[in-house]
Amino acid sequence: MSKSMVTYIATHETKSPLRHSEIVENGIEPSKEHFARQLVIKAQDELGIIPDGFPGATPEERLRDYGYTITSKTSTLHITN
Repeated sequence: MSKSMVTYIATHETKSPLRHSEIVENGIEPSKEHFARQLVIKAQDELGIIPDGFPGATPEERLRDYGYTITSKTSTLHITN
């Protein structure tokens, strides 16, 4: 079975980039929203923000509120037996 390492990177004007990677089955990749949600958690940690539970904001909107933008996605194939 082959798998891929999928990585999303979010950048900020003055902070270090945030990265979130997962190993996934080929053809069964989590949504961009899933990765954005993980990046929001990392952004909150980086910025020392306590989640406010604001309803209605998508993870990408929340990232933008924090000054981050998803700027890249990479996928690297790993072959396993």
